[in-house]
Amino acid sequence: MISEAVQDTNQSSAQAFARVDAEILMALRIVPAEEHGQVQSRFHTQQLLFEPLPMDVRDTALAEWLGLLNRKLDAVLKMLEEREDSLSGMTPHRVNIGAGGMTFRPDTELHVGDLVEIKMRFFSDKPVVLSVVGKTISATPEAVVIQFISMTDEMRDLIVRFVFQREREIMQAQRKE
Repeated sequence: MISEAVQDTNQSSAQAFARVDAEILMALRIVPAEEHGQVQSRFHTQQLLFEPLPMDVRDTALAEWLGLLNRKLDAVLKMLEEREDSLSGMTPHRVNIGAGGMTFRPDTELHVGDLVEIKMRFFSDKPVVLSVVGKTISATPEAVVIQFISMTDEMRDLIVRFVFQREREIMQAQRKE
């Protein structure tokens, strides 16, 4: 089965989130005790830069030029983000991820209760880089379970969209076989 229901114990209402196996670029940092009250989940990518062009441009030549400029700017931003990813230590990891948390094989020794900041890059129509704060729920050398905390609805929705996009890709690949 591609997805499974997972209880999100961080919310008062019982919600279940779909999960999927995927490979994502990520970097993990253990949050020092002195930062526990200060660290927050956040977007690194400027969402406003990716808004579509207004559709009311009546001059077709101008609309074509604006479209070309927009594609070039997107390409430049993508190159800058890729450079930032390589400089920030983001590496590919096999994960099982859902809007409530994730499971993966750790590169760093983690302990139950550790607060971590996980920087992840998601590819959809536009690449998005997100840092999420999480708490270690379970930790072994083979697998660590992180529960996401202090996320906005926009962040949670991004992960949900990623999960369903990945599930579609898996189902399409299975149909081709």
